[in-house]
Amino acid sequence: MTSASYTFAPSLYKSLPYDALKDFKPLSMLTQQPLILGVHPSMPVRSVKELLALARQSPGKIFYGSAGVGSNLHMTTELFKYMAKVDLREVQYKGGGPALLALLTGETQVGFMGILNSRPFRKSGQVRGLAVSTKERSPAVPDLPTLHESGVPGYDKGGWTGMFAPAKVPESIIARVYQVMSDILKNPEAVKALAEDGLVAVASSPDEFAAFVHAEIAEWGKLVREMKLPVQQ
Repeated sequence: MTSASYTFAPSLYKSLPYDALKDFKPLSMLTQQPLILGVHPSMPVRSVKELLALARQSPGKIFYGSAGVGSNLHMTTELFKYMAKVDLREVQYKGGGPALLALLTGETQVGFMGILNSRPFRKSGQVRGLAVSTKERSPAVPDLPTLHESGVPGYDKGGWTGMFAPAKVPESIIARVYQVMSDILKNPEAVKALAEDGLVAVASSPDEFAAFVHAEIAEWGKLVREMKLPVQQ
């Protein structure tokens, strides 16, 4: 079981102890999680377009929090910067929790956050949600538009979880495990339980998941090169 960082790592690290494309077989994407782009309430913006206008007026003066190099918060925000053509400054924290706390206290002004862990703070007004990161609106926050429809056309990212197997596992076993996972994730009770936590059940086939992984590794590699993000040892 792994997450989006699996597709970031090949371009962010010079030497990995595995080959992400050759050493494992993608089995299935299990869930997707839209992220919410939010701002501290002191920010004089109530939409993505207003945020972009402010960021362009003050390049490098608006801070966002990440959970470190290669974290989902880091990479999704760098992609947002790249696609929206804005300059936001990164502040690294030891995890998503501290990054969210920094946004709540105003130490940073903008950031992506999970639907579930930000829910009480959005309700209390401690953080203002502007848009969701996936191309489709989220049933968990139906009032929020997508970044795609809010001034960053084509933006479609978020968190995900997926299952892989070692490359030598026979296809018959891959097919059997996929079928079991698919049956679970298509169960209405499972779909409902996941949705309550802001998760979307996916259950993509091994071929579909493999195509997704290949495309993501290529896309993140391009971002790392063009944004000149620091490559780790």
